[in-house]
Amino acid sequence: MAMCEVVREKQLLRAACRARRAQLSPEIKSLRDREIATFLLQSEFYRKAERLLCYSATPREVETASLIDRALAEGKQVALPRCLDEGHMAFFEIHSRAELVKGQFGLLEPRAGQSAVSAADYGLCILPGLAFDRTGCRLGYGGGYYDRYFKDYSGVKVALCHMEFVKERIPVGQFDLPVDFVVTEKGVLSCK
Repeated sequence: MAMCEVVREKQLLRAACRARRAQLSPEIKSLRDREIATFLLQSEFYRKAERLLCYSATPREVETASLIDRALAEGKQVALPRCLDEGHMAFFEIHSRAELVKGQFGLLEPRAGQSAVSAADYGLCILPGLAFDRTGCRLGYGGGYYDRYFKDYSGVKVALCHMEFVKERIPVGQFDLPVDFVVTEKGVLSCK
């Protein structure tokens, strides 16, 4: 498939997923999000992780605030991303969600002024996306931040996703990186 076809296919799928997300009732979303959290917290990769990279979810994404709070309460080290210049990001350790401030794109991010962590020190990454397939291919938001950051990451990459956004096939570009697991309200899908 030509690269321009992949780009167009991704744009169409992004629009469809965003439209469907907007239609989800808050009650159904909340129920699914809690079920996803339960499966994640019971997973071996979460239980074994002493350090994890996560993200602060937008209202339309699978909720992560309670997951971050739980990981911190369990004594895990947690780092969240901050968008930097020219399409790059870095992760910074937090000790409380109270440390987060609104950053680029309106996302809650760690404050500036501290040193970035090394992803190599964190064995688990929980990352966002609009849709995934069973092979771990990810449809992100189009900025390429995660693909650039994780091109050399050897830890476990986990996506949180409502089952209806697990598609038969996700169009893949040459720089797109797959995840290892997709956690849905139906359970954990291994993509290895």
